[in-house]
Amino acid sequence: MGCTASSLAVAELNSTIKHGGGDSRQLLGRLEDHPWLISSAPSVLISTAGTPLHTACERKHVEELLRHGPTLHAATTSDSYELYISCDPASTPLHFAAVRGNLPLAKLLLHHHITHMPPWGLPRGQDPRMRCNAGHQQPWQVAAAHHPAARELVALLHPGQPLEAALGLNPGSDGGGVGRVGPPPLASLAAVALRDKLLADLRRASEAAAAAVAAAQRAAAAATAAAAAHNSAHLHGRSMSRSASAVHRARTLSHERTLSCAASQQLQPQEADDEEGLCGLCFAGREEVAPGTAAAGGCGHAVCSACAEALARGLVGSTRPHPLACPFCRREVRGFVALPPRPEAGRTASAKAG
Repeated sequence: MGCTASSLAVAELNSTIKHGGGDSRQLLGRLEDHPWLISSAPSVLISTAGTPLHTACERKHVEELLRHGPTLHAATTSDSYELYISCDPASTPLHFAAVRGNLPLAKLLLHHHITHMPPWGLPRGQDPRMRCNAGHQQPWQVAAAHHPAARELVALLHPGQPLEAALGLNPGSDGGGVGRVGPPPLASLAAVALRDKLLADLRRASEAAAAAVAAAQRAAAAATAAAAAHNSAHLHGRSMSRSASAVHRARTLSHERTLSCAASQQLQPQEADDEEGLCGLCFAGREEVAPGTAAAGGCGHAVCSACAEALARGLVGSTRPHPLACPFCRREVRGFVALPPRPEAGRTASAKAG
């Protein structure tokens, strides 16, 4: 029942790794002509139905086997009745690391997987964290059941986050992955280019807004100086008659009353405008830029600069780069356009100058 010389060699390697007393490197050398045997289970009549990598995980001798490229998807074909740990059938080496609660071993196996991923454009194997054993449990579930306090191990094995992020590897500022051979896909390059373009738009919008505020402050200061000069000339005019002074005071009082009425009428609409001018994402900052779309005049929405920058920077680092969409209407965003200064900006600048 499969008791060939190759099966015996694998069984001998299993026994050597488990019990010691032999040269595992020499045995690995004997299997170099058939490297797939390292990831195969020998006959159940002569040993357990686990591969040498399973045994190595159980006995903490992994580095040498990983140099020979075993697959992390190899699964046991029966219960691990000869091993020092108990695992369900169809368990992978990552299940063995999980049941032992061995965080360094799990990191070693996953790092081996990510550094041996195929080049861009070629089919990719399944994430080893997604494999289920006969009990329909993934490695993270095995770890959570046997070691509920090992939160870091459970988080590492959970397939809900990208493997690079789980391992703490930097995917690179250009969206490239660790251990991947060849240039990144065009989608990643396009995401980087769009991010840089959007950030440049935001810098230009910020500079334009600062220039507009400075111009408003200068205009307000000039108007205040002119009004002060006019008042000074009027106060020092000695030749004005009493009747002319009375007429002037009456006109001034009437003008002030008119301004007061106009201000009271505009107070309520101004407060409504203030509420409408808040960023629809954070509801804290003022609307400063509008997403530029293919439609003439944009899509009609606006956000603050901080939210716009967050949207732009989120383009890079995603496992699946995609175009940026307006968060409100989902139209594709091709740039950011600065909004014109709000009327209250000039009034604020005038008040500060006064």
